[in-house]
This record gives sequence, structure tokens and C-alpha cells, in this order.
Amino acid sequence: MAEFTKVTTVDKLPPGRGASVRIGATDVAVFNVGGVFHAIDGVCPHQGGLLGLGRLSGCVVKCPEHGMRFDVTTGTSPGAPPGGGLACKVFEVKVEGDDVMVSV
Repeated sequence: MAEFTKVTTVDKLPPGRGASVRIGATDVAVFNVGGVFHAIDGVCPHQGGLLGLGRLSGCVVKCPEHGMRFDVTTGTSPGAPPGGGLACKVFEVKVEGDDVMVSV
């Protein structure tokens, strides 16, 4: 069974925003896309930028370091061929009451 950790609350992460959090030794980027929460690996696989600090446009975050883009719902880079390009691990998210919970 997956173990979930509270990372924020619904009111602290409004739609269209992201945040960087740390769960144990894992950096996680959490995003609110139109009221639905998503979480991916928090460190860009390209140059190590913190994705939670990137600009979110729809469901795509742009890394603040070098501009790589990742779909926060799939972890894939838009436009990359299937199975190709850089990708981020996607983590399971659930909301319990006002708490946003992530399993790494």
C-alpha cells in the first residue's frame, strides 16, 4: 500500500501554481492544474532546476533554469516522440479534506 505524505493544503496552492517540496530525500514538484493536483520529480533531468519554481501554463511547466518543458500530468516533454526525450517520474497524489498528499 502506498504511503502518502502531506505536502501542502488546497488553499496554499491555487490553480495555475506550483511548489517545490521535499519528502525524505526526494525533491517533488506539486502543481494545481484547474483544481486537480499533480506531482512529478522536482528536479529537472536536463540541468537540475527545481521544477516547482517553474512557470506553469495549462498542464506544462517550464524549467526555470534552461526552459525544458514537461507535462505535469504525464512527466513527458511535449513534442518528444513516444519513449523518447527527457521525462520526469510522476507521483500519485490524493486530497484528503484540505490536505494535498503525495506518495513517492
